[in-house]
Amino acid sequence: MGQTRNTTFRLDDDLLRAARVYAAEHETSVTALIKAHLEKMTGYQVADDGGDAVALYSQGEIGTADAMRRLGMTNYAELLDALADRGLVKPRMSVQEIERQAATLFNILRGQQ
Repeated sequence: MGQTRNTTFRLDDDLLRAARVYAAEHETSVTALIKAHLEKMTGYQVADDGGDAVALYSQGEIGTADAMRRLGMTNYAELLDALADRGLVKPRMSVQEIERQAATLFNILRGQQ
């Protein structure tokens, strides 16, 4: 894997705001979204042994699905165990994710009446 560098992008405020909302709703970061898009567009795939995925997930840099994919996990409990083993915490859900989950639960409960 090559060296990692910080890069500056000039983006419209509204676009950046929308990207942050989208990232929060999908439990990821704008950086992870840009990286994934560039990898998809170029066909380049960073060699990844998954070693840092637990820390990246705890820091909110990658989402649950990405962390599990990188670590070769199929069960969310395994990811939680990996966090606990390293003394790391699960990232907090965004307000948008909490609201989305609450709306889903409401719809499920409303359908059972």
